[in-house]
Amino acid sequence: MIKPAKPPRRNNQSTLLDECIAQALESMLEQDADITHRAVVRAVDGLSAPSSITRDSYRRCLVEHYQAVQAERRGWVNRIKKASQETTIAQLAAKNRRIEELERKVAILTASHKAMILAVGEMGGVAAWRRFFESYALMPELMELSSTSVEK
Repeated sequence: MIKPAKPPRRNNQSTLLDECIAQALESMLEQDADITHRAVVRAVDGLSAPSSITRDSYRRCLVEHYQAVQAERRGWVNRIKKASQETTIAQLAAKNRRIEELERKVAILTASHKAMILAVGEMGGVAAWRRFFESYALMPELMELSSTSVEK
């Protein structure tokens, strides 16, 4: 679940209250305290009722986001508790190996793309890129970008 984007507020007090709510939610998540609208109201000065959160779509979505993150974390903890320590260690080691493998592939791809871009630059630069991409649907946007960079 994606954390909701902060909306523009009419005054600084509302913006400050949003930040206080986010900090309280982060604290509750780290302490593994149950995240509810009432608990947020108890944790934040300036809120008097859960409806102060539920009526505002951003605040409601923010609480829902943190509730979902908390449920996911608790699910991980429960799965780890059920598995043996050896199994958990083996899974973590396998995931670390996979991460290292993916990081190595990203490094190789980055180096190859850099080499390709340098080679195209030596062979004709932007004109070569235009010829290469002229059959693609995104070409008008690329043409506009490349023509403005060439003109400068």
